[in-house]
Amino acid sequence: MIEKVLWYCLSQPESGDNTQYITTIRSGIQALSNFITGNKLIQEFVWSDFMCRNESNDLLSKLAGHNDSTVLTGCLVLIHNCIFESESRRYFFDDRFNEIFQGYAIFDRAETLLEDESTQNFELIYAIFARITESDLFPLLFDSLNLSSSGQSLTRRQITLLKLLDSNLFSSDSIDISLPTCIYLLQIFDTICPQVIFSMQQVGIIDRENQPQVVEDTVILYTGLVLLLQCFGKLSQDENDKIRECLFKGGIIASTLLDQADKTFPRATKAMLSPLQQGISEFAYIKRDIIKVIGNMAYNNSFVQDEVRRLGGIPLILNQCNIDDNNPYIREHAIFALRNLLINNSENQKLVKELEPIAPVQTDVLSEIGIRAELEDGGKIKLTTDSNKM
Repeated sequence: MIEKVLWYCLSQPESGDNTQYITTIRSGIQALSNFITGNKLIQEFVWSDFMCRNESNDLLSKLAGHNDSTVLTGCLVLIHNCIFESESRRYFFDDRFNEIFQGYAIFDRAETLLEDESTQNFELIYAIFARITESDLFPLLFDSLNLSSSGQSLTRRQITLLKLLDSNLFSSDSIDISLPTCIYLLQIFDTICPQVIFSMQQVGIIDRENQPQVVEDTVILYTGLVLLLQCFGKLSQDENDKIRECLFKGGIIASTLLDQADKTFPRATKAMLSPLQQGISEFAYIKRDIIKVIGNMAYNNSFVQDEVRRLGGIPLILNQCNIDDNNPYIREHAIFALRNLLINNSENQKLVKELEPIAPVQTDVLSEIGIRAELEDGGKIKLTTDSNKM
């Protein structure tokens, strides 16, 4: 009877004077949610029924797509209650990700819901996501959201999903991500890295006014990369050797991202900020987060220490021991990474000891005020003044 009433009210137009219908829908979904709460037998029956329906009689998806926030709350409560203590029902849910989460754009609304303090809809979406992740269903959900009209590797809905994952990882001291999910994240990383590097190389070429789709795709790629690096930064702190080994074998250390970012994006400070550097601020945090992952991976790991040296990473990290407004605290992360790379590793220590200064960096700021940096014998820096500018 409840379902018949809900279908009747849902069939009415949402525009105009439909207050009575919305009130009835709210009451109906609330009654249905209350009816199954704490009753595992009814939960199993209702959930199995909802998950086996076709599009024409899919009540759950219809409710999930309703514009009323209270109706959405009731729908999310029903979903959460059904899958909360049942891993089997979570697996039953995997075939419906596309219809419920993508077809009715729950993830499109997630960030807006985060700012809506009048409901707990975002918290409910987050709780449902946490249950899905616990059951190792993240890859299935992520794949179900991969329908980009532009052929882009990532979509905005997938970015929202990565934000939820990032938040989930940093919300507790323990890491609940499984090894298969870690491997899947590395596969995403490997897929987008070449595209990000290409985007870095095109920074000065893109016509932002006439190529809005290119700009949009670049922003999505960058956001996805930073979120993945933040996740890897957290995962690399885990004491689980299998996770750390997975990250290493996945090529995190061997990534050419840091090298390309260092070549393309010189460090920026407020005093040095140029129009080009203002344009590349959208690639902020990449260098810092890569160094953070390398530093974590090198801790008490002689194999990683040696591999970073073999790949020429130590001079590259040394080069980051500067203030960079586009990569806050990169100097501190670089120093920490160097500490973990050098400790108990005589070969790495020898390499650093044998490094010699090549030339000072003559910045535009120094040139403008008439100061020139010169390298003296012995490696000391000498500052001289330009009489023509004094």
